[in-house]
Order: sequence, then structure tokens, then C-alpha cells
Amino acid sequence: MLEDFTVTTEIAKISTDLGEVAGWAYVSRDAEGFRTIDKRFGEHAPIEEVAKAARRFMLESQRGDVMHVKDAPAKLLEIVVVDAEFKKAVGIDPEANRTEGVWCRWQWDTDHETWAEILDGRRAA
Repeated sequence: MLEDFTVTTEIAKISTDLGEVAGWAYVSRDAEGFRTIDKRFGEHAPIEEVAKAARRFMLESQRGDVMHVKDAPAKLLEIVVVDAEFKKAVGIDPEANRTEGVWCRWQWDTDHETWAEILDGRRAA
């Protein structure tokens, strides 16, 4: 299912001084632990499958673009697979917040047109 894994980051945080955006690229379970349905495939992807796809993305691509249409010089700075093991390792109670997914951080300010769209709210993902 996730052979053609792409990372579409819904922007949750903007660091204007660093030219970075961060957010969830994929959420497998929400904060209450309910499974989410992938809009592209119409089914749930377990965190184990998402983690494998994210690893493959890091090894093979790391390419940033604008909604998979316009090539852009975005640089992937970090990708974190947030699962129960990760949460335990950083001191988060996995039962208090059951969100599982992939969190990404990108450098966008070298593409001035897209960066301006991000800053003024025209680009949300």
C-alpha cells in the first residue's frame, strides 16, 4: 500500500527566523488511539508500515516539492516516527497521548515564492 509513499506535511509550526516548517506528515492513530484512514488509499496504515515507508523515503528521496506538482528546493531536516517506543524513550506516557505517526521538519526559505505563501497563509501543507 505505501510503496509510493510521499510526505505531505500539514504545517503545525513555522519558524520564521530559521526558515523552517514542521508538522505531521502522516498520522496512523489519533490522540485517543483511534485508527485514521488514509485519504489516498481509503484504508488504515499501521505505524509499522508507515515507519518502513518513512525510512525508505529518507534513504531514497528526501525530495521536497509543492503539493507534488512544483519542484522546490526544500530540504528535509528531520523525520521522526512517533510510536510507543519513541514516546517511552523521550518520557511521554504512551497512554496519555496515543498519537502515532510521522513528524517532519523542512527548510523552505530558499524557495522565496513558496516561503511567502507559507508565511501569509496561502500554503497550509
